Amino acid sequence: MFSIIKVIYKNPIGKTFLGLIFAFLFGISALSLSITFSEQLGILDTPYNIKETYKFHTWTINFDFLTLEFPKGGYVIPGYHNDRISSILIIAEGTATFEATDSFKEFSPYEFPFELEISEVILPIHHEDFERIKGDTIFIQEEITYPVNYLEERLESVKSLLYSSNILGVNRIIPPSPRSVMIKFISPLDGEINYSEGEKITFNSQEISYSFNHSIGEKLYPLPYTLEINILYNFLLLLAFLGLIAFLTTDYSSEKKQSINYLDKISSQIHLAVFIIYSLGIKWLSSYYDLELAIQGILYLIPVLYLGYWVIIAKVPLIDLGITYKKIIKSIFVPIVIFYLLFISTTFQLVPENSYTTISLLSILLVILLQQVIFRGFIQFTLETFIGKWPGIIVTSTILAAFFLITPLQNNQISVLTFFSYWAVSLIVTYSYHRTKNIVTPSILILFLSLFITNLY
Repeated sequence: MFSIIKVIYKNPIGKTFLGLIFAFLFGISALSLSITFSEQLGILDTPYNIKETYKFHTWTINFDFLTLEFPKGGYVIPGYHNDRISSILIIAEGTATFEATDSFKEFSPYEFPFELEISEVILPIHHEDFERIKGDTIFIQEEITYPVNYLEERLESVKSLLYSSNILGVNRIIPPSPRSVMIKFISPLDGEINYSEGEKITFNSQEISYSFNHSIGEKLYPLPYTLEINILYNFLLLLAFLGLIAFLTTDYSSEKKQSINYLDKISSQIHLAVFIIYSLGIKWLSSYYDLELAIQGILYLIPVLYLGYWVIIAKVPLIDLGITYKKIIKSIFVPIVIFYLLFISTTFQLVPENSYTTISLLSILLVILLQQVIFRGFIQFTLETFIGKWPGIIVTSTILAAFFLITPLQNNQISVLTFFSYWAVSLIVTYSYHRTKNIVTPSILILFLSLFITNLY
């Protein structure tokens, strides 16, 4: 098999279409997976919209094992996603009554019924359940008396109970199934209390010695093999896009021997370490202190000017820094194609919803260009020179993934799936530069990807 591929690769025509064949096969595999396991891949993680607020007079929720009766006079805000209710937020202050089934009482240390003072309850529900709940409740439309920002923040907290997915850097959530039970409420006495199906309830960060489970005795949320399917989907997309990039750039010569003539090996390694630490440091400062784009640009300009010094003194070719006008149209066309196909395969939509003003777009592009001179013109170039093509690409991608993940790491939003997703994006961007040797390609690709992926610049 490998010998056949090798023969095809040596043929100019075969080499041209080999990448396309691999892109097609892996792309079709990813598409089939997304159709077969659409529920495990989740829905796009977009902010909830507050369209209506109700005031309730009676509110009782019945689960398999537990009945909750909430204080009268609270507010109910349905959370919408794609015009479907995906969760509801109850804002109620007062005394809630808890009652349990006889089977549950046998394992509970509490005496039921018992009452608990609460100030807020969050209950994510499946959209199919809403009509049932609404039918048991008297709603009266009233003017919102809470600030809209406050309501939006409360709705955002619903996501802490939902299973998070990630496809090539795009955050997605797995909605609860109709029988799943997830509750989050805040009590002045006991603090924040969370319950997610199959997990233990926590009081003030202390786990209770038992867990609430459905009487049917099986875990319903998230769906089986959700993590594995998400990782596999990311991997198939990664291979498909690497093949597509190889096909689109077959007329580029990427096998040219590279060398660094203006620095010896030890000096190159020292510079490499300094540039990596400096770039990651700027990203950390930008994320932690929310630095303006102008300040970020100035900070990135310092090492770029230093590289410019070597360009003048040592007569380093600009092409070594990825600055070239050769095949500029193709270098612009490639990231546009990659972006659009990547956008569709990760969001399952046709048009990005985010947009920038012309000024902000130019500012972001300038910062990204300065970043790419550092990452591509020196870091990737140096790594590929000293440790080889693919090791250099992989190490550069890992460094870039760490760069992208600084903000999620600060927000405690990191996971194996998140890291792999961002690493896959980094590898796609890094490989696109390896093929074109033009910083325009990764710069435009990152600029467009930032329309729907956060933390990229």
